[in-house]
Amino acid sequence: GVLLDLLRNYPTDRWLPAAVLSSARELATPLLIGLLDETSLHEETKDLVRPLASTIVGAGDEAQLRHVLSAVSQCDSRLQSSCLQGILDRVPPASASGIGQGGKWPVLDQLLLSEDGEVKELTVKLIVRLPGASRHGVNALFDRSLDEARDRKGTESDRLQALRILESAPFEMIEPLVSELIGPKESPAIQAAALESLNASRDARSGDAMLDGWSGYSPELRSAALAAIFSRENRIPALIEALEEGRVGPNDLSARQRERLATNKDSILAKRVTRVLQGDKNSVSADTAMSKFRTAITSVGNRLRGQEVFDRVCASCHQVEGRGFVVGPSLASITGKPNEALLLDLLNPSDKVDPEFRSYTVETRLGESFSGVLTADSPTSVTLLEAQNLEHVILRRDIVDLRSSELSLMPSNLGDILTCLLYTS
Repeated sequence: GVLLDLLRNYPTDRWLPAAVLSSARELATPLLIGLLDETSLHEETKDLVRPLASTIVGAGDEAQLRHVLSAVSQCDSRLQSSCLQGILDRVPPASASGIGQGGKWPVLDQLLLSEDGEVKELTVKLIVRLPGASRHGVNALFDRSLDEARDRKGTESDRLQALRILESAPFEMIEPLVSELIGPKESPAIQAAALESLNASRDARSGDAMLDGWSGYSPELRSAALAAIFSRENRIPALIEALEEGRVGPNDLSARQRERLATNKDSILAKRVTRVLQGDKNSVSADTAMSKFRTAITSVGNRLRGQEVFDRVCASCHQVEGRGFVVGPSLASITGKPNEALLLDLLNPSDKVDPEFRSYTVETRLGESFSGVLTADSPTSVTLLEAQNLEHVILRRDIVDLRSSELSLMPSNLGDILTCLLYTS
C-alpha cells in the first residue's frame, strides 16, 4: 500500500518509478493489481505496468501470474497491452521456464475476444507459449486470419492485422500464404508483412521460403529478406545454396554480409561460400577486354570527341552538364576514380549493379512487357523508368509477373561499341 500511495501522491517525480521497481520484487503482484484497479493513472505510472509484469513472471509463481491476468481482463486496452508485453518479455518460446504447466487459462480465451488488435495479437503470442492454454480459439482465429490476409477486397489494415496474428501460426500454415502474398499484385506493405510473418517462424525451412521468389523482390524486400535470413543461423544454408545455384548473386549481398558468410563457424559452409565468392565468371573475358583497351588509359583525351561518344552511347541513361537523361547512377561519382577502374566498369557493367538501379521486367495480363529501373512501388502500382526517361506505370491488378535482372541496363557489348579511338577521344 505504501508504494501505491507514493505513486498516487507523487506521479511526476522522475526518480520515483526507478525506486519503486527496485523495492517491489516481493510486492510486485499486489502493486500491479493495485495499479490496474486505479481509475486514473498518470502516464509515468502507466509505464511501470510492463516491468512489474515481467518481474512477476521472473519470480516463477504461476498462481500470481493467473491472479494478475484476471485483473488485466478488467482494465482498458492500453494497460492490457502493457501487461501482456511484460509477461511475454519473460515467457520464452515453448515455456522453457516451466510457466504454464498448471492447467488451462480461461482468462486468455476472454482476452482473445478483445476488439483491440494489439491485445488480440499479444494474447495469441502468449497462448502459443503456454502449454496448458487451450488452442481451440487460437486455431479458429488462425483460420479466419488466413482468409482475411488473402482477401484483396478487404482493407489493407485488416489484412496487415491478420498477418501479424499469423506470426504465431505454425510454419506449415504460413508458408503457402507467404508464397501467394509476396508478389507484384500485392502492395509493398502486404509483401513486407507476409515476409515478417515468415520471419517469426523458427523453422529452418523458412530460409528457403524467403528466397523462393527472390528474382521478383523489390530492393526493399530483398534487404528485408536478407536481414531476416541473417537473423537466424539455421537459415544460412538456404542462402548459401541459393548463391551456389545462381538464384541469388554475390552482389546482392553487402560486403559485411559476404564477410559473415565467409567466416561462418561451420567450416564446411565457409568453404562453400568462398568457392562461390571467388568464382568470378566474368574475370577471363574482362581481362581480355582490358588488354584490348589498356592503351586508352594513358592516351590523351579529346573532350569534343568524348562528348560525341557520350551523346551516342551514354546520354539515354546518364546526364552530364545538363546533357542526357537521369535514369542510371550519377556520373559525379566517377570523379577522381582511377582510369583502370573506370574502364573495367565500362567493359563489364553487370559486374556490380547498385540495387537502386537494378533492372526489372514486368509482364501484364494483356501480354505487354516493360523493362526498366523500379522507381516507385506503391500499394496499387509499380513504376519503371527506362532509357530517355520513358516511364511506365503498371497497375498491380494487371501484373502477371515481375522479375529482376542481374544485368545492367548498359549494353553488355559496350567494348565492341567503343573503339579504342572513340574511347581515347
